[in-house]
Amino acid sequence: MASTPAADDGTGERSATRLIAEGVLDGELAGLLWSLLEGGVPLVVATRHGEAAATEVRSAFAALVGSGHATADGALPGGTVHADSLEDLMRFSGAEHLDDVPDEARDLGVVLVLGRATPGEPLRLVRAHYVRPIERDAAGHIQRRPPALLSAWDEQAARLDHFFWAITDELATRVGSDAHDFDVAHRRRVRLLNDLAAARVFEADEIRRHIERAALVEAGTRGAAQADAPN
Repeated sequence: MASTPAADDGTGERSATRLIAEGVLDGELAGLLWSLLEGGVPLVVATRHGEAAATEVRSAFAALVGSGHATADGALPGGTVHADSLEDLMRFSGAEHLDDVPDEARDLGVVLVLGRATPGEPLRLVRAHYVRPIERDAAGHIQRRPPALLSAWDEQAARLDHFFWAITDELATRVGSDAHDFDVAHRRRVRLLNDLAAARVFEADEIRRHIERAALVEAGTRGAAQADAPN
């Protein structure tokens, strides 16, 4: 179980690994976000506790995925919004319920909601949603499916519950990946993030060095496996 977050409402510059170490979110969700953001899925952070808190989370993941996935202004696609739930956010777009997401809101991507599970607690992630884009089925028919809940804070268990495993194939398709490869990459990233958080590796440059080193090791392992494969 993650430790209780420090009394920091997002006015600093905490890295993704520090957010994990302080219990704002966990490695499982952070690893998923890493893969989705690298695949171009926008990130929206919603909270009623100040734009600085939302911006900090976006900045932490921008540093994690690297500048190659940023927009022209150096930020991740998406943004921040003054809202305390996805329903609250949807009302800004004129939707009365989550089954009626307006077309103009279907490019939101991942929506993270920061809040306090109980009054007086530090901010943490309380909900993570995936807003599905307009899709076409196998017959070419346009589909407008409702958002999916990725993760939610369980107050009794004092941890995040994750539901994204049910739509791993869908998320892999969204970023142009094979479902198996997506799952393998996610597990590796979760392990790396949790190890760095446990070792209190919080500086962006040091995190980047570990990421690059892990990528080199993975590439070397993959190359060796291909060389050993029968012709």
